[in-house]
Amino acid sequence: MKSSTCLLFLATIVMAMITSSVTTTTTTTTATTAMVTTVANATVTIATETNATVSNATELGEMADVVAESGANATFTCDFDFDDVDEPFDYEVVWEADGEDGTQPSVRLAKFTNKNGGESLKYDNKLTSTRTLITDGNKLTIVNAKLSDNDLMHKIKCVVETGTQSQNHEAMYTVLLFTKTSAAQLNKPDGVYGISNDKSRIIGECTSGYGYPQPVVEFFKDGILIEKPNKTISDAEGFFGFESDGYDMEGVFGTVNVQRDLFMVLSEDDDKANISCKVTTSFGDLTKSVEVPMGTIRITHLVSKVTITADKEGPYTDGQKVAFHCAHNGYPESYVKEFGVGEITSRQADIEVEMTADMDGSSVMCSAATQAQTDAAETSLPLVVHYNNNVQVSGTGQAKIGSSVTLECTSNSKPNSTYLWKKNGNKVESGATYDIPMVDFKSAGSYVCVSTNYDEASSAAHQLNVNGIKLKSAVEEAVSTEDIDDAGLSMTCSAESSSKPTFTWMKNVEGKTQDVEWSETLVRTSADSERIYSETVQIKDVNSAYSLMVFSCKVTLGENSHISTFQIGEIKESGGPAGIIVAILVILLIIVIIIGVLYYKGIICKKDGKSGDETADDIEVEIRKDGDIERGAIEGEKLLENGDN
Repeated sequence: MKSSTCLLFLATIVMAMITSSVTTTTTTTTATTAMVTTVANATVTIATETNATVSNATELGEMADVVAESGANATFTCDFDFDDVDEPFDYEVVWEADGEDGTQPSVRLAKFTNKNGGESLKYDNKLTSTRTLITDGNKLTIVNAKLSDNDLMHKIKCVVETGTQSQNHEAMYTVLLFTKTSAAQLNKPDGVYGISNDKSRIIGECTSGYGYPQPVVEFFKDGILIEKPNKTISDAEGFFGFESDGYDMEGVFGTVNVQRDLFMVLSEDDDKANISCKVTTSFGDLTKSVEVPMGTIRITHLVSKVTITADKEGPYTDGQKVAFHCAHNGYPESYVKEFGVGEITSRQADIEVEMTADMDGSSVMCSAATQAQTDAAETSLPLVVHYNNNVQVSGTGQAKIGSSVTLECTSNSKPNSTYLWKKNGNKVESGATYDIPMVDFKSAGSYVCVSTNYDEASSAAHQLNVNGIKLKSAVEEAVSTEDIDDAGLSMTCSAESSSKPTFTWMKNVEGKTQDVEWSETLVRTSADSERIYSETVQIKDVNSAYSLMVFSCKVTLGENSHISTFQIGEIKESGGPAGIIVAILVILLIIVIIIGVLYYKGIICKKDGKSGDETADDIEVEIRKDGDIERGAIEGEKLLENGDN
């Protein structure tokens, strides 16, 4: 009885403690049990979590899924974070693995304790005995990932313990096997096929090799995916009458080897096509492909298509060199029968043609055939040639001064040209015509017409010569007679002329026109500079005879002439030294004549003792002037001698 009472008492106390724990706190506690396990032949005691949780634990952190290629290393990172724990703190991380089926309990792999600078331990079991595992802090690295890991370690877990708190995280672990033994080939070694006439046929196959997940096999023609048709006119449903286009062979740990056949409906368009096979293994965002060339196929057919291509796009320009290529289908090998334009022909597939204006509107022609083909296939490429040539300038090349001239520019051009006129490199006019209403000597020169269409320009020059004469001196000029110097008076007659003119001088004396008589006191001189010609008349002995006289200068070139007149002003007689000398000489001459007459009549110089008229014999003359004593004696003797005679 006492035993029963004691047991009842103990049970009551336990229930009271449990009730008190539930009603007096809102947090839960973690109950742990001591577990003894063998790790690397050592007995280690660790804390394991039961169904309860620590009262102040907060599940923070995460662990990312890991995908690794077979043979590579797979590293997991267990991110954890604890509230209300001062750092640094002691912790341990236990790593576990779950199988794919999920029916077996987790298998512990390794653990890491940060005490004593960090300790790593690997659990000793069937799974870990053949694997290399590396733990470092919150990281676990599985060295040399294997395909078997997909079955044995489908899920990786990390359990973090601090002594008062714990966290659990898990991540998916996937190991991929990319195929490395893919093979593909055509079913004909020479790759030559005939047109299938809407019937599909197998022309090759491709084998992926074992991979995980299952590889995908695709065929490409010239880099473009060959879509798998559902059916054709002559084929049954499915893959051209077959149940499938290949088969799959399963290998270990879920690997699959995929074999696919290539079906094609062949036409001449498939000739010279490059066929390849691409094997792709994908998992999520991770993809790896292997492309295997299968070869180039040839399709036996006649030439049905001929194309011409050029290395430059038209329109072309006159003189431009263009390379053309003639391509054609057909097998066995076809050939070019004729290729060219106009008289330029060749049997080669490539030609170079220099464009000319007469090729505009013509076409490059090419024909091709196989050896067994009777009628060749052909094509043409129209040509558009822009040209700008044969620039010509029409209009006189010789013009008289004062006349009008019109120059006109034309060219053989497509499209139509615009025109520009230049003289001495300077623009003078735009348009097809250039008008000079009043020709001057400045109008003479080389005129260039520039014909332009698009970027092409051609030009032609035209020389214009100006003939004639133009008076440079005044038509009427008054010659001043004031302040005449020792040089006398001068008159200059000048003209601008295309060649040397003639000068004719005339003078008008008392209303009569006379030729000018040249002398030492009336001279003329000539001068010329480029087209300027001149003559200057100089009156060195200026006297009243030239007073109000009019000189005229006629400048003549061919049939053209111009006249300049020069009106001399009034010239008065002056009392200067020259006039005085002349007057004295005249007076002296008159005196001598009078003396001579008186002497001859004997009126003067009569001798003493004689009566009547005195004769020359009676005259004795003595000249007593101081400056003429000696000459007077001699002249007296001569007079006596004359008297004796």
